[in-house]
Amino acid sequence: MHIFITTYDTLRNDIEYDILTKDQYSFFDIVILDEAHHIKNTKSKGFHAIRKLQSRRRWALTGAPIHNKIEDLAPIFEFVFPGYLTAFDLRPEQIQASIQPYFLRRRKKDVMPELPPKIYEPIELELDQEQEIAYRRAEAALREELLVLGDTVTKQHIFAKLTILEQICNFAPRKLSSPKTDTLIEQIEEIIASGENEPVDADNKIIVFSQYVDEGVSKLEKLLEPYGIAKIFEGQPDDIRRSEIEKFKERKEIPILIASVHSGGEDLNLTEASYVMYFDYCWNPAVMRLAEDRVHRPGQTRGTNIYSYWMKDTIDDRIQQKLNEKGISFEQAIDGLTEDKIEELITIDEWLEILGVKKMGTAAGPIGNTKLLRSLDLVEIREKLHEISPSAFEGLVQELMHSLGYSNVKVTGKSDDGGFDVISTRNTENGVERVVAQCKHHKHVDIHTARDFLGAISNDKSIKQGFLVTTGEFTPECLQFCQTNEIIRAISGFELAKFVKQFELHP
Repeated sequence: MHIFITTYDTLRNDIEYDILTKDQYSFFDIVILDEAHHIKNTKSKGFHAIRKLQSRRRWALTGAPIHNKIEDLAPIFEFVFPGYLTAFDLRPEQIQASIQPYFLRRRKKDVMPELPPKIYEPIELELDQEQEIAYRRAEAALREELLVLGDTVTKQHIFAKLTILEQICNFAPRKLSSPKTDTLIEQIEEIIASGENEPVDADNKIIVFSQYVDEGVSKLEKLLEPYGIAKIFEGQPDDIRRSEIEKFKERKEIPILIASVHSGGEDLNLTEASYVMYFDYCWNPAVMRLAEDRVHRPGQTRGTNIYSYWMKDTIDDRIQQKLNEKGISFEQAIDGLTEDKIEELITIDEWLEILGVKKMGTAAGPIGNTKLLRSLDLVEIREKLHEISPSAFEGLVQELMHSLGYSNVKVTGKSDDGGFDVISTRNTENGVERVVAQCKHHKHVDIHTARDFLGAISNDKSIKQGFLVTTGEFTPECLQFCQTNEIIRAISGFELAKFVKQFELHP
């Protein structure tokens, strides 16, 4: 019997690639791929080398869920059954039916009933004052950015904004501590103290996961270094990664491993730990399940204690609520084509709703025949704007500011408007901040109007943004002036018509 054993890393080496693909080595009775998800990159040398291997039988083994996209299955099946999976327009359930004759799943609970249980404990915390200010500002700004994108918004835009809010939930900008770190350190000290008189084992070993390197792993390293740490993250050289893992597993004075979720989610056996702490929580439960199963696996003799930190009144709450609405439970997430299936279940509109990009508490709901409104084009809506009264125009701008994410919006009285028609106010640690709007029911707005508006804004240091809104158009000089002075945002009749249609405001 002749057996050839190699690794994916070695297989990428040109010399072994050449040896494996020479005629005399290219036929085997059986080829078995362990950790088969490593060949999902069809452009890799390893994938192309494996495809050239001829064999009577082929097996592919993996404990990792296919959590990126349906197409991840294709390279694996191209090895097991070449040409079988080609129709990527199939729905996930159809693909699952197609692969069923060639697919054998064994769940951990079925084959290892003796494995100790997982014990979940979510911990709800509140943003501190600095986080609260930064979070609400970022939330309002990203809502406005997504609104401007309109129908062109993609999930990539949404996830980029999601990341900004999640990182503020970890730390306020330029801060190294937060309610999360205070709680984390307190828990770690308790765990370490409880195992001080015991030998090196799973009782006092801890893994702290974060999605982020800069706003997670790196800051946690500085905070937790006095307790004894190792760390792994994406992009880390392989030799350093192996050294860090060995240090954590074998040295009692290193009780903590800080890991980015994706770097710690595959190819690891970390049963020395029995505590898992999610410093931040990925919206896809399948990704987290894969990470914590590095601890909850054969060799684990104690229960796995899993803590997750959630911030009240943030996207954390809204994402969890949406997952619950969709019936996406953590236990179910491991079955099937997880992340792709979840992404299909949550639409772009629902993601926008999670981020609060909707009619957010307008002073009065949309008025009029919205079906008729949707039937009008932008030119027709703009023409209707010329017909409304000045007071109705101010009410429309009030609704618009609500929809753009501003709170406490009111139309000012004529005797105390200070040149402003609509004002939004909020209290901060630095005092009252205001956003104001001036409404010009004219066909053309010139540079003199913009200069006067800027002068009025400059006289009040509490004003952070000014909207100059018209039912008509701005002269080129006026637009250039507003673009130069970023505190003024000019909204023309045509842009206003877009907002009217988008938010179903009443013109």
